[in-house]
Amino acid sequence: GTSGFYISLVQKCDGKVDCLDHSDECNEECGKEIISGMMLKVLAWAIGGSAMILNAGSLVRRVLDIITTKNVTHINRTLTMLINLGDFLTGLYLLLISVQDSFVIGSSYCKRRSQWLSSGHCAFLGVMNFFGSSLSLFSMTALSIFRVLNIMGGNLHRNVSEHEKWKALLISTIIVLFCITIPCIPLVNFFEDFFVNGMTYNEISLFLGSGDKKDHIKVLAAYFGKITDPTITWRMLKTLLNLMFSDNYGQIKGRRIHFYGNDGVCLFKFFVQSDDPQRVYVWLVVISNFMC
Repeated sequence: GTSGFYISLVQKCDGKVDCLDHSDECNEECGKEIISGMMLKVLAWAIGGSAMILNAGSLVRRVLDIITTKNVTHINRTLTMLINLGDFLTGLYLLLISVQDSFVIGSSYCKRRSQWLSSGHCAFLGVMNFFGSSLSLFSMTALSIFRVLNIMGGNLHRNVSEHEKWKALLISTIIVLFCITIPCIPLVNFFEDFFVNGMTYNEISLFLGSGDKKDHIKVLAAYFGKITDPTITWRMLKTLLNLMFSDNYGQIKGRRIHFYGNDGVCLFKFFVQSDDPQRVYVWLVVISNFMC
């Protein structure tokens, strides 16, 4: 690196930052971007733009249809509108992540990776993407069930009562609330020890390469002695860090690498390790999606 210190050649481009200036990972050979490869960048712009334009038009038509339709297709179109809304949000996510990749962060992503993964923008995009995809999935499932029941009952062309319209509105509201609540759970501070992927600090070079819990425990154990509690929480670790650095640094301010900061595109963390505390939540979500 340019700092005057040298590392082993095998440490270059190994995915772990060792140099203070990040030169071992952020260079022409192994530098990273939010979206890697020109083909993926073009596809993200094209698919995102197309999804937004097409579904925006469908949303307008569905709303007008819902207002004027009195037969059983009123409920069909309400659920179809939710599918269009979910696809629209997914397209919007693709466009916003493309904007971050092309214009906001660009080639500086490698050095700003920890800031991006711990940012509110990344969390917002992760929630938007999961909400949109879940809304489409669960609305499509509800629509399929409703159509099957109507075909079996021979009620394809009957008029719907005001009571049934309110029931359709209630079902739609439940689907929306469910789909927005599930992706927001990992961002609630109360569940910090289950959903935080790591902590990153500008002022502590000890955690340049990784801010995960195991690295924290290793550093703190070297300073305080052996740490034997396997259930040590992030709050405990931050307390010990402040005790370790308070004389020189004052109050340490760490940024949480949140649940959606698992990768640069801020996707839901579908792949978890067997010892990951997030595994039960992820498995429940995967199972519910699979059942749909």
